[in-house]
Amino acid sequence: MPIVPYVPDVGRYEDVFGSQHGSGVMVRYRGSPYQNGSGFPLFLKKIFSKIGSFVRPLLQQAAPHAKAAMNAAAPHLKEAATGAIKEAATQATQAIAKKLSLQEGRGVTKKKKRKKTRRIAPFNIPDSF
Repeated sequence: MPIVPYVPDVGRYEDVFGSQHGSGVMVRYRGSPYQNGSGFPLFLKKIFSKIGSFVRPLLQQAAPHAKAAMNAAAPHLKEAATGAIKEAATQATQAIAKKLSLQEGRGVTKKKKRKKTRRIAPFNIPDSF
């Protein structure tokens, strides 16, 4: 059976509404979309679209200045990155060397001592029980 996308049927809702409430007197609410069952996601979508329309021009104006700042900072960033990588590599080699030096001469490990448990004597239970 092929997969078919879900398409809401408005007539089905109207049929159920009409059969439950009758026709004529009661009318379905036709207010704003998020009061009509579209809910919180539509509310968030509207908020983020308004924020996006506000921020987009600001980013477009700041883009040339940010590009110039990145071009000016590129050599310093390369130096800082190489220094950080070298420092991390030396710390890693020192940690590995320390781990290996601690293991020197340790051929056999000690067995863990088991905690002694106190044995409780069984009760004298008669066989006729």
